[in-house]
Amino acid sequence: MRAPAHNDSLAMSGWPRPLGRAAMQGLIGDIVTTIAPHTEADPAGLLFQSLTAIGNLLGRRGHFVAGATRHGMNLFTVLVGQTSRARKGTSWDFIADLLKTIDPGWSDRNVIGGLGSGEGLIEAAAQLSDAAGVRVCCLEDEFAAALKVMARRGNILSTTLRRAWDGKNLQITTRQSPLLVRTPHVSLIGHVTQHDLERYLAHVEVFNGFANRVLWVCTQRSRFLPYGGRLPQHARCRLQGQLQNASEFALRVSEVGMSRKSRELWEERYPDLTANHSADSPTFNAATSRAEAQVRRVALVYAVTDGFHEVRIQHLRAAFEVWRFAEASARYLFGGLRSQARTHTILRMLPSSGTGMTRTEISKMLSHHRSSLEISESLSELRRQGRVTSKRARTGGRSAERWIATSDDAK
Repeated sequence: MRAPAHNDSLAMSGWPRPLGRAAMQGLIGDIVTTIAPHTEADPAGLLFQSLTAIGNLLGRRGHFVAGATRHGMNLFTVLVGQTSRARKGTSWDFIADLLKTIDPGWSDRNVIGGLGSGEGLIEAAAQLSDAAGVRVCCLEDEFAAALKVMARRGNILSTTLRRAWDGKNLQITTRQSPLLVRTPHVSLIGHVTQHDLERYLAHVEVFNGFANRVLWVCTQRSRFLPYGGRLPQHARCRLQGQLQNASEFALRVSEVGMSRKSRELWEERYPDLTANHSADSPTFNAATSRAEAQVRRVALVYAVTDGFHEVRIQHLRAAFEVWRFAEASARYLFGGLRSQARTHTILRMLPSSGTGMTRTEISKMLSHHRSSLEISESLSELRRQGRVTSKRARTGGRSAERWIATSDDAK
């Protein structure tokens, strides 16, 4: 039985429309379309995790250079479901089962979980060097736990992950025996519910550059399979054979260029890709401000997986469609209609006279269902619109910022 792939209520709320055919390019697309009928998982979850996992398995030899910056095939992907039943883990199980026979060492050693600290990640990376480089695929099926760790004062996990995405050396100097990991190839796959993301993604992680290194992916159950599903053995063998060819090619490839047609398309789309959309939510803008690097990296994975020394136009078109979905997911999660509705709700709560309300009081009125980041962003937007004012007032000896509505919308 098949569930609605894209129901009307989700579409009206700003939920991204399904991935288009352009994203189902080459071997990556073949993997997704072959697995999809046999799982309740969202095809988007299958595709983004395939790109990320395969990009890590293939190693760091395949790369491109933009300006003076080297970019590899390592991606950060976080799947976000409205509930715990979005089948995020199910989508990973199919990918893991497919890849484990290609490079058993990678599956057994290089896929790690439980990010407890930046130092722990560096120590793990130091143990994982082989002929394909220092490959680390962080699988966080409880990504909320990692977000909690990042929020702790003095914890360097966020800093370490940002450096790892950039491919920079990782080091620990504050110990008796300093540790240095050169040119790591670190990828990240996270699973989280929408509620936990809103609750634990600290303001600093959005604006410090972590969020824009992540491809955010909205996922939902795609169909109902009461007895589960299983990939037919002949299809599994076919895909594994193609993946083995891609793995062997990745050991020979180096810098990957762009074909003439790809360059023409890139030059055409680049201005829109890098434009600053000032009318959008500041959080959304912050979470999507590495669009050009993300598109190029995704196109790189498509090209190397297909066995090409250059990004062909079909790879770049696929990458643009992947980014379209990731950007739409970020808009749903961090801005757009949901942000407008939240802002309106807060405005209606605020008094138009008297002492006003503090952020803490607003949070209590919302039954603590909105994060401090969301509340602060809504209040900032309302103040920008001239619909609220704030003042400092002392309460029990401490100073607090209190908010008062200035518009006719206030009750």
